[in-house]
Amino acid sequence: MNVISQRHAVNASEEKIFASLSDCRNFEKFLPSEMKDVEVTAETCKFTIPGLTTLNLSIVEKTEFSKVAFQATNDKNIPINLIFHIIHEDNANNIEVEIDVDIPSFLATMVKKPLQNAVDMIAEKVPQAIENN
Repeated sequence: MNVISQRHAVNASEEKIFASLSDCRNFEKFLPSEMKDVEVTAETCKFTIPGLTTLNLSIVEKTEFSKVAFQATNDKNIPINLIFHIIHEDNANNIEVEIDVDIPSFLATMVKKPLQNAVDMIAEKVPQAIENN
């Protein structure tokens, strides 16, 4: 299942957005406050979603000034990809967050709304974190 956030404007250069997203030490600023046991390095981010799972995110792809992709491993063995798209259009920079989760179709209806809420919330937090950094 693939879920994409709404686009959000970021008042920063493509270079600054890319650099911020490419450094997992900034990732903690994008997460909801409910996340527990957050551990970050420059290339990885680990955190627990209370009552669900612990995710280990690693950067798997960087396309300069346009995309940073993470792959998540977890104890449920559910493949998850989290992708940040940097979109330059109309002389403005925007961010779009995408999550791709390989789950059985019978679970899709239960998790679609929480996933949509998660990517929308992250997409709202990213501009604030980058602009205030």
